[in-house]
Amino acid sequence: ILPSILWKRGDGFAWLFDFQFSAYQRAEGRADSTFSINQGDRVTGSATIQGETQADFEAKGARNLTVSALWYWTNFHLKLGLTMGHFMIPYANIFPVDEGGHPTTQGYPRIDLYWRF
Repeated sequence: ILPSILWKRGDGFAWLFDFQFSAYQRAEGRADSTFSINQGDRVTGSATIQGETQADFEAKGARNLTVSALWYWTNFHLKLGLTMGHFMIPYANIFPVDEGGHPTTQGYPRIDLYWRF
């Protein structure tokens, strides 16, 4: 769940509040690789290795809050902020857990810089 609040404070500046919360977390993965077996100049065979896995993480209730200053122009945006709470891997949107199954807690900076076409 990723609600956000954008509070415009003038022409080209806004405060941005992002809240991230995990009610349930599951990850899945699949991979395969094929190897050729060569003897001299000829191929004598091949081997394919396949793997698949699933995992449920104990990150229920993991959450964090980011407070950012956002400067925006016609084609260019800059966001500087600070995130407090449980660490979340960006774009994958998962909260990593430690050996005890608890989400990792820390504060970290947030920097976004992008060009709009």
